[in-house]
Order: sequence, then structure tokens, then C-alpha cells
Amino acid sequence: MASALASPNLISILIYHTNAVLVIEDAENIVVDREQNGASPVSALLNISDGLLADCLNIQVICSFNTDISKIDNALLRKGRLIAKYEFKELEIKKARQLSAKLGFSSDIYQPMTLTSIYNQDEKAFLQLAKANQIGFKIPNEN
Repeated sequence: MASALASPNLISILIYHTNAVLVIEDAENIVVDREQNGASPVSALLNISDGLLADCLNIQVICSFNTDISKIDNALLRKGRLIAKYEFKELEIKKARQLSAKLGFSSDIYQPMTLTSIYNQDEKAFLQLAKANQIGFKIPNEN
């Protein structure tokens, strides 16, 4: 759907919803550096948020992505364009313990944890699942 950013259909919707907030989740394919990806729709995103269209649309754009900030097109990061950026890192031990307890877990936490680790404490680890479901030939013990 990244190609739809410059679509006349989307533009006409945005014209009728000025002063709106456009949220684009998993926007890696939209915000990556144009030198790394020649087909990047960064130009369309810039036109909507900071170009001629931006003057009449007056919308805010929020993009979430799971890639390193160094891969983001520099034009998006220039002063005056980027209002804020927030990186979700591991929660410090105290906050991880608080959230874990609030979610009803009784595990001991002794290191910083990501949100996904806190929310999924009761799931088996991938490596445990892989060992339980091995595929292939089993080599018998030499005892």
C-alpha cells in the first residue's frame, strides 16, 4: 500500500479530512533511504507532510518501523520535518518488574526486558520448541 501515498484516491480522502493524523505502521518500505531502495515512496511522503500538498492538507504523519534509524532517508530526519522520534528499548529492571506484576506474572526479573519478553513470559522459548520438534535423524548414544 506504500504506492498509494501518491494515489489521487488517497489525496482526495485527505483533502476532505484536513488537520488529520495519518498513522503508517510497519513503514520500513516507505521511509528507507532512497539510495538503498530506488523505488522508495519517500518523495510522496515528503509531499504529503512537508511539500505543496502539506500546505492544504495540514496533516501529521506518524510512522512506526522496526529498522535501524541509520536506514531512514535523511530528508525525513531534517530539522523542521521530524517533530519527535521515540525508540522503544528494553525496560529497566524496576519498570519491567512493575509491568510484569501488573500483568499477573510472578517471575523474578534481574535484567532489563523488552515489552514482548514481559508480555509473553508464559510462552516456551523458540529454542525449547525447536529441540522438542527436531526433524531429521537422531544419532544414538554410544553408551
